Amino acid sequence: MTALVVFVVSGFSSVNEPRYLLWGRAARADVVEAKLGRDPGSRRGRNVMLATLSYREEGGEHRTTTDILPPDWEITAGDEVAVQYIPGDPYTARVVGNRSLLPVAVFGGSLLAVGALRPTSRTRRNAVRPRRRGRSGDERIPRRSDVQVLESP
Repeated sequence: MTALVVFVVSGFSSVNEPRYLLWGRAARADVVEAKLGRDPGSRRGRNVMLATLSYREEGGEHRTTTDILPPDWEITAGDEVAVQYIPGDPYTARVVGNRSLLPVAVFGGSLLAVGALRPTSRTRRNAVRPRRRGRSGDERIPRRSDVQVLESP
């Protein structure tokens, strides 16, 4: 059950990485504001760097977004940074290099584990198992090693 939860949570956490890989675009962004604060998405309220970025998409549309960075990230208001974004989705911009690869690695590892266990479970499922006969269960099906093969004359 724990493996299933890890698989699902890591899958949801890593869904944006393939999107950036397939449809992501790069742009230059101006840092409007950069301040240390609490992560709004964390229950524990960990300290992070909140950077408000302003950039233009390829089509010319102006966007402003806030990226959550590690607290030791050296960025100040007025800097120009490279960002990755997905066209048409204003909530997917991030500073280049601010990736979350741990969920991707966990998801990939769980996929490999499922793939490795799949043939084992299929083999077990198709294995011939001795069956009990009668109600008492005293009778059993003889194993191949118990059966003697008689040679024909």
